[in-house]
Amino acid sequence: MVLTKANDDACIQAVRRGGLYSQSAETKNYVIFWKPKAQRAWLVEQKEPVRKRLVVPREVLALVIVLTIPMLVYRSVGPGSHAAFGGNYEHMAIARSLVNGHGFANPFEYTTGPTAAYTPVHPLMLAAILFLRGDRPAAALALVLTEIAIQTLCVVLLLYIAAAEFASWIPGAIAAGALLLCTWPLPQWESSTAGLAFEAVFLCALMGVRWGWTGAVMGLGWLVSPALGPALLAVVWLIRGRKYLIASLAIVMIVIAPWAARNWLVMRAPIFLRDNFGLELFLSNNDLAGTREDDAKAERYQRWHPGSNAAVAAELARVGEPEYFSRMQSEALSWIRSHPARFLQLTRARIWMWWTSSWLVGGISLLAFVGLWINRRSTAGKAAFAGLLIFPLPYYVIQFDPRYAYPVLWLAALMAGDVCFRLVRRLAPAKGV
Repeated sequence: MVLTKANDDACIQAVRRGGLYSQSAETKNYVIFWKPKAQRAWLVEQKEPVRKRLVVPREVLALVIVLTIPMLVYRSVGPGSHAAFGGNYEHMAIARSLVNGHGFANPFEYTTGPTAAYTPVHPLMLAAILFLRGDRPAAALALVLTEIAIQTLCVVLLLYIAAAEFASWIPGAIAAGALLLCTWPLPQWESSTAGLAFEAVFLCALMGVRWGWTGAVMGLGWLVSPALGPALLAVVWLIRGRKYLIASLAIVMIVIAPWAARNWLVMRAPIFLRDNFGLELFLSNNDLAGTREDDAKAERYQRWHPGSNAAVAAELARVGEPEYFSRMQSEALSWIRSHPARFLQLTRARIWMWWTSSWLVGGISLLAFVGLWINRRSTAGKAAFAGLLIFPLPYYVIQFDPRYAYPVLWLAALMAGDVCFRLVRRLAPAKGV
């Protein structure tokens, strides 16, 4: 077979003159037209990226939703529920500040003034619910139902991502089942919303939707969790290429510009998205620090956290977040330089915890590594590897909490689901299924 690449119009005219052609293959930006008698093909460049056709039967969607919602309800309100709405949860504190007319401020239970410690999308969503329902038990129910809706949508997107990448929704269903067993609905945190944003961008890139839509979703994702930023850039670049990424990034800048401008005007500092990394770094690397967030938490937080120490909160309010968090970062870096062995020990332990926080997460991780190897030559496989490699990097140097992995855990579960599906297909004929 001979491939000839020429001007788009010339290729199309050649195809038309040669008679009836059938589409026999697709690449990322090209379609191959093949004429059997002539034993010749034309590689025709597309003006727009080729979109993959997604097939998820409606009855499958309905069944998955029917099974997902009751499980999420049980894990939201049943024994062991992690849902909470107290003032010690920073997003809830900011939401209450907004509802009470104090602006995007006071995340640490005490009055500390305007904040850029957290990005706006999730606190604004919480504030909207509190405003509509009031700060009472009815609002708690609405918050829980919103979280359930977000996680259900995550499950649905997993099916479509699997259909786009593996030509079957089944690996996505396997991944969804595993995620429902190892994650908890957390309406007080942005974990599920960040995961939804990651899935949406990944699916947009796989399907080849217009770069404007991908950029808009990616920008909103950054405003949910800045940790998504580098991973999303790598994913879009690997799936769609440099030009598509640059165009999408232009839209991202437009989406986040109002927040960056607000930070410059209100915080009096060039804060791009968030400014609290210095505080987290210091709380995670000191003489009392352990691998997990709960290790010596009471003592560490009582000494240094503005949500547990009124004197610290007063100092934060006096000097402002940029200066205070910068000071904390300097102290953390000084401690790391003077305790390199302990820092490396903590980092190794946190890396281990990230991938093996429970037996189920450890199993997902192991199968995910196998799945990444199997899919190493595919574009989406490379993108999945990049996402799983890049996203956790900042979390390796701070105290571990299982919810930090939620935004990217779906990607590991999807690779693991593909491995399970391949095994079932290989073993089924041998058993006469």
